[in-house]
Amino acid sequence: MSERNISRRQFLKYAALLSASSAFAASCAPAAAPAATPEVKVVEKEVTRVVAGTPEVVKVQETVVVEKEKVVEVTTTPAAAQVVTIRYLARAGAAEEVLYAQRIGEFNRDNPQYKAVLELIPGGNVEYDPKILALYAAGTLGDALWTAIGTGVHYLLAHKGITEPLDDLIASTKTDLSQWYKSSVEATKLKGKMYGLPLKAHAGGAYIY
Repeated sequence: MSERNISRRQFLKYAALLSASSAFAASCAPAAAPAATPEVKVVEKEVTRVVAGTPEVVKVQETVVVEKEKVVEVTTTPAAAQVVTIRYLARAGAAEEVLYAQRIGEFNRDNPQYKAVLELIPGGNVEYDPKILALYAAGTLGDALWTAIGTGVHYLLAHKGITEPLDDLIASTKTDLSQWYKSSVEATKLKGKMYGLPLKAHAGGAYIY
């Protein structure tokens, strides 16, 4: 194995080239990513310290990390007001139908929280009275209805508990009963309680002996 001797001048030359190569390699290396800077805030807070045996409140500064809050606005849609339906059953008839359409329209206009619906039953009293009893037995009678005193169905429904007395409702709504004939008001009563409000009145049969 042969040995190669180099002079001191050549050694210094090679050392300088080696150092230059190392420096170049370091300059070509990718730069390190800068560290993320946290958001900080300097705040003051009160602390208590004992000075010469006496508590003393002093303010000191403290560096804290502040987290940003994100405010999310939630929009809600209010629920629509519920409309209550009132079913009114009545005997079909030309004169009554005109009156019902007028009064029910006025009621619905003045009371938007309610919706009165007219359900007419044709066939006169012969069909009306049995139909009311059948609807009651089936549990689908409705909320309000027309009755007749002349046929006795008004008292029959009140006696069986199918209709309810209106005295408390009349008192709470301050209904003026003087707008009807007193005889008509009294005719709606059974055992001293009112089971309806007069709709119309007419004379019955008159006989002369």
